[in-house]
Amino acid sequence: MRGNNDPVVYGVPEHRIVDIGGYRIGLVHGWGSYVDLEKRMIDYFSADRLDCLIYGHSHYPVCHDINGMLVLNPGSTTDMRRAPYHSVAMLYLDDNMRGEIINIDVAGQIV
Repeated sequence: MRGNNDPVVYGVPEHRIVDIGGYRIGLVHGWGSYVDLEKRMIDYFSADRLDCLIYGHSHYPVCHDINGMLVLNPGSTTDMRRAPYHSVAMLYLDDNMRGEIINIDVAGQIV
């Protein structure tokens, strides 16, 4: 995916939808204010019937369910901005899709 500060390069999309393990997953970096970012990203994919939305841009970790759709933002490994810690995310695609935010500032701590 192309981030908001990346140059426009042919073949590198702004967003993508992938079908993996029977799940439909929307991927997008995001843009604009962090204040209503999640709502704008959900609205952006509103016609696509996603099982999961993964977005970034805010550098703030998020993992929750909204109306049956998993919403996941991995946060940032390098620039926390307003986040409480550096983080990555794991997405598990088995019988019950689920996400997990991992605090990488504290070894072994999963939040």
